[in-house]
Amino acid sequence: MKFINAVLEDSGFSRISSVEIKNPFNLRSAVYEKDSVLDIKARDEHGKTFNIEVQVAGTEEFSIRSLYYWAKLYSAQLQEGEVYSRLFPVICINLLEFSLFQDIPRYHLGFMLRDFQDPDLILTEHMVIHYLELPKLRGLNMQNSLERWLYYLKNEGKQEEDDNMRILLQDDPDIQKAHAKYQTFTQDDELLEAYEARMKWKRDYNTLIAAAKRDGKQEGHQEGREEERKSMLLQVVQVKFGSISEEISQKLDKIVDPGTIESLLQGLMESESLDEFNARLDKYLT
Repeated sequence: MKFINAVLEDSGFSRISSVEIKNPFNLRSAVYEKDSVLDIKARDEHGKTFNIEVQVAGTEEFSIRSLYYWAKLYSAQLQEGEVYSRLFPVICINLLEFSLFQDIPRYHLGFMLRDFQDPDLILTEHMVIHYLELPKLRGLNMQNSLERWLYYLKNEGKQEEDDNMRILLQDDPDIQKAHAKYQTFTQDDELLEAYEARMKWKRDYNTLIAAAKRDGKQEGHQEGREEERKSMLLQVVQVKFGSISEEISQKLDKIVDPGTIESLLQGLMESESLDEFNARLDKYLT
């Protein structure tokens, strides 16, 4: 709740006084789920839903993805035939380990539905989407509650070499509690090994994504370039989903256009299952 209030205060919204976690976070299952992210849903005393999600990598399409997930959460409040008055606000808080809005220096950006001629005229407060971009947090204002939380999240594990972290862990009881949970995690050898393996997978995956995109954007028709692109696309799919069927392999072999490959790579990052990616693949082949 303290972290949510820090986000709300930083963007000019009222604090909440209580919150109920709707999907308790399971550290062990999150570590072993190769493609999972931290995803916590909570509800406050007025019925507002808060969704806190952490993403370690993404593309420019992440804003569309976050809007889609907001819509799913919002529409899921109603069963067929129920009245619209049963709908409550849904506030999404996205913690990003990458810069989504690269030309904007602010680390906290928030979006609502407003009139384009009069930004003070808000259609509704039922939709609010926050983006907190950790790479843009350069320093630390100890008087700013949100900056304290973001600095901690960005630098956990570095307290021995960071004076600010030592101060935070000494003076902030809520961050002390979060740090205690982190220590429990690092003392579990099995979990730590699984986490390090997951991070290696993500680094390999992101490296392949970047290399494939870079290759797809290069101009020219050098001999072998087409085969390199197809091979790279196949590698990325296998890194994310493991072994794939001969049917999907044959479909991938038919993709040769660099622009199509880049679109598939972006779709691959958003696909949560091989079936979902296969459906995207079929669209490009029809």
